[in-house]
Parts: sequence; C-alpha cells; structure tokens
Amino acid sequence: MGARLEHFQAVLAPDVLLKIHPGHSVQRRATTVTAEFGANVLRIRELHQEHIRSGQPTVDVLTGRAITQRQRQALRNEYRELGAQAVAEAREIRHPLADELDYLNSQPPNYFSRLETNFPEVERRIRQLPPKSMETNFRILQRLRIHPQPLYKAALGSPRLYTIGFGLQNMSKSVRAVLMPDCVSLDLEAAQFAVVAAVWGIPSIQEALQTGSAWEVIMGEIHSHFPHIKKSQVKSVLYPLIFGMPKHSLAQRIQHETRITAEEFFNASVTMQTLLSARETRMDLIRKNGGIVDATGRTHSLQERQEREDTRQDRAIRSLLAYEAQSYEVELMRPLLNFIRENARYLKLNLFIHDGVYVQFTAEADEQRRERLLVSMQNAVQSAAQKLGVVTRLTQE
Repeated sequence: MGARLEHFQAVLAPDVLLKIHPGHSVQRRATTVTAEFGANVLRIRELHQEHIRSGQPTVDVLTGRAITQRQRQALRNEYRELGAQAVAEAREIRHPLADELDYLNSQPPNYFSRLETNFPEVERRIRQLPPKSMETNFRILQRLRIHPQPLYKAALGSPRLYTIGFGLQNMSKSVRAVLMPDCVSLDLEAAQFAVVAAVWGIPSIQEALQTGSAWEVIMGEIHSHFPHIKKSQVKSVLYPLIFGMPKHSLAQRIQHETRITAEEFFNASVTMQTLLSARETRMDLIRKNGGIVDATGRTHSLQERQEREDTRQDRAIRSLLAYEAQSYEVELMRPLLNFIRENARYLKLNLFIHDGVYVQFTAEADEQRRERLLVSMQNAVQSAAQKLGVVTRLTQE
C-alpha cells in the first residue's frame, strides 16, 4: 500500500496530502488512508456543490458549458453498454438474479423518457429537503437528465441487484413519489425483521410480525425510556445490526443516531437485545459450520469467502451473514419480478429496490383488472413467504 500511496501522492501533490494509518490486529482496526485537501481543491469542490444545488444541467469540465446533445447521447450509449456488460458478468458469476437482471436491463429506454416531464416538480421537491439530502438528490437528478432509465448490476458478494451509478435506488422516497406519480409502490412489510426472525429462529419477533405489531413493540419499548427517538433512527441502527456491523461500530452508530449509548439503547428494548444475541449466535454457527446454505440451497464456504475477499475471518462471517439474509429477500421478490414480466401487457416495472418495486399499470388494465393484478402480485409473494417460513407480505404504500 505504501508504494501505491507514493505514486498517488506524486500525482496529486501539492493539492492533496495522503496519510496512511496502520491497522492493529489486537484492536481489530483496519489500515486506513485519509486525505487532506488544499485550498484550490476545496474551492473546486465548493463550486461543484453550488452547481449541483443549483439544479443546472451537467457541464463539460473542459469548457464549463452545458454538455451538447452529442455528448449526452454518447453518455447514454456508454451507460447502455455498461448495462449489457453487467448482464454478461452476472451470468459469468452465476448470480441468482441473472435472468431477472437481463429482463430489467432489456426494457426499452424510450419508455422512461416520460419521467423528464416531471423534472421541474422533482426539482421543487428536492429544494425542500435538508442540505445534505438536497445535494444527494440533485446529483441523482443530474444523472437522470442524461439517462432516466435505471439499469442494474450484480455484485459478486451479494445476491442483490444495484443500480449502475448513483441512481433511483438512492433517491429519497418522497422525491421518487413526485418523479413517478403514475406508479404504484409495493414493498415487503418489515422484510429484514421477518427474514432474520425466521432464519435465526426468534419466535418472539415472528409472533409480533404475525399480528403486524413488530415495530409497535420495539418503539413501545424504546419510547418508555426515550420518547424522543424516532422509528427512522431505529431503522438506521437495525439494518447494520442485521448485516453484521461490529459491536464497536454499532455502538457509534447508535450514539450518533439516537444520542444515547448502546447500553442504554439495548437495555431499553428487550426485542433489540434478543436480535443482537441471535445475531451473535448465528455468526458463531457460521464459524462452526464453515459457511452458510442460502435460501436456494446453495452452499457458500467461509474459507472461500475469506480467500476471495482477502479479508479476516470475522469480516467474512459478517459478509456471509448479510448474504444469507439477502438471499431470502431475493427469493421473496423473484416471483413478483417474474409475474410482472409475464404480464407485460398490463404492467411496467419502473424500479426495483431490493425489497420493493415501482409498477405502472398500462392503459389496457382497467380498474377491475388492476385490482386483480394487485392481488395476484401479493399472492405470488405470499406463496413464497409461506414456503420460506418468513412472516411478511407485499403492501402498497
């Protein structure tokens, strides 16, 4: 790493100073690199942020002018090539959603051009967001001005699909609603809760899910001690917990999000204590068994994961822990994606977000047919959930 840093430092000097911070195996601290930016770089970044927040079109970095139609088309072609390449790579690594990825990336681009008519209203909505969120959403809008169609890619260490680049999956939900007002938003209810309750064997959470009160139980426990904490703050802690964030990092996240200590947080909620305990038991089991068996019955070796990611065993265990949970999420969503594909005459998939979709009914689907299609989509997911033993359902937002 030192040699690489010297190379980059030589290229970037004097505007950027790179510093290496050695890892420590006993303290379980990874080797990290930080960068200190000079005044010129900081000013350029500030100007770039101002441009992003202005909502102005993408500019050519050489001329400072808005990109031409020819440049825009070249960027669109490049994006589509990345989409085709992503399908080939997914098949090469035998990704569980390779066929679904092919379907997603093969949709006609002109279908998504209708979204451009909503850009002015989207821009107005973005300006109502907090500064950091506003800048993030304006960045996404800039990309959408070039290519409004979301294209997806697979990742070697995950069964999920992700949008290529910073795209619609990263956009704030309230902004997506303005961008796609003609779509129905459907997602799995308490998806990750439901998956780990089944896979990790937590009867108390499964019982709460069956009555639809899992979140009520958790928030009731926490509010009895800390009424200021919001559900969104607990959610920002829940997902890292489920996907294996180390305890010290999790404690920092809790402190940052809720302004209370990890000890206070877990003492306030028996359910969250149970979840953390079950996670540790599951990670020990992955270590003992030397891997996992995912929702499709496919085995994933701990040693192979460790060697492939060139990482420590504890990190490989966390990686497999996340993969295991996400594999169930994928199998819950697969029948929904296939149903939409098979009913293309009446349904158009606008966006796929891990445990949810944005779907548009076509003009050929009258009101009665729409109701039947909605029930059929919910039944497809429900059938998969019962097969997997996961207590969830597809809900319309």
